[in-house]
Amino acid sequence: MSKPTLPRGSTDPETFGEYVGAVRPIASGSRRVPPPGPAHPERKGPESAVPLFDVSDDGQVIEGVRRGFGDLLRDVTRGRLSVHDTLDLHGLRSDEARRAMLRFLKEGRGRARRLMLIVHGRGGHSPGGRGVLRDDMASWLTSAPFAEHVMCFATAPAKHGGTGALYVLTAPSR
Repeated sequence: MSKPTLPRGSTDPETFGEYVGAVRPIASGSRRVPPPGPAHPERKGPESAVPLFDVSDDGQVIEGVRRGFGDLLRDVTRGRLSVHDTLDLHGLRSDEARRAMLRFLKEGRGRARRLMLIVHGRGGHSPGGRGVLRDDMASWLTSAPFAEHVMCFATAPAKHGGTGALYVLTAPSR
């Protein structure tokens, strides 16, 4: 093969031709490499249905709300809704509590939003005096498969268990 010629008027030896040398066409049966996708691809698959939540936890009070539904959280924390049903998780291991809570939220949904009370305990009998389930609540409620059933959640007032319980407002069923 001969050395590629420089473009007319070019005296720079480092041209494209110098770098690539002799090239040949791709065989017609070759597979084309697809172009790169977008920098921020849309989520696809089962995870795409998981709504995004804003969560705060100061060590005492936990609050979480689907983005764009802050007014619902205000209604819950100001006591404007009455409790539809209650689930007590005392005495359950983490995996048992998770299954029971998911079943409770699925079965508790209705045509309208419903306020549910989930009692997870304060952890007075737990090592370190902190509730094991309490620390799992926000991550469970904001991820699949729970998140599709939840609009918002907040630590209940003292009359319903205080730091040992959460109000959960369910999404209306489809």
